[in-house]
Amino acid sequence: MHTLDDYPGNRVAWSGSGGVPPDLGAIELYARELLHTAIARGVEVIGLTPHQIYVGDTTELSAVWAVADMWNSGVDDSGRPFRERIYAVFPGFEPGMADGSRGVHLLFLFDPEIGREEFVRVFHAVMGGVRPWEGSTLQLSGRTTKDAFGTLLRWRRTLMAHGSGCVSRLTRSIASGVCSVS
Repeated sequence: MHTLDDYPGNRVAWSGSGGVPPDLGAIELYARELLHTAIARGVEVIGLTPHQIYVGDTTELSAVWAVADMWNSGVDDSGRPFRERIYAVFPGFEPGMADGSRGVHLLFLFDPEIGREEFVRVFHAVMGGVRPWEGSTLQLSGRTTKDAFGTLLRWRRTLMAHGSGCVSRLTRSIASGVCSVS
């Protein structure tokens, strides 16, 4: 799902925020309302994949991270933790890769425990320094799908080298399949 702030050029009219970019209170309210709506509709898993992870031209992370934070530590109106009502919220992004004549869009979802810094670092590594939106035009990263998966595999190995856990049989299987993609 794209978040409200992933609009061409990051130009969206946030109610109650008084303008663009919205204040953090408006983003927090949006995160809370998104989770309440998911609960009301019986949604148990949410994957958030905006093209841009920032609010407008700022360095503030978009609603994708606010929703993950609210799910991780917030409570609903009855005082119940959102984590008890929704099984998982996976923060992610949707880069446009330079494959084929029109590009390829990939959906990357991460464990919410990735943390802000790693999330931002992976986003920039996959995007190769290209901003997702140029005005109202979505930009391709300039990197290929194979490059993006190679970046993710190197990032995963770096985390493992620093004691972040072992690679499961499934992860090794996926990694070997990704490495053989041409």
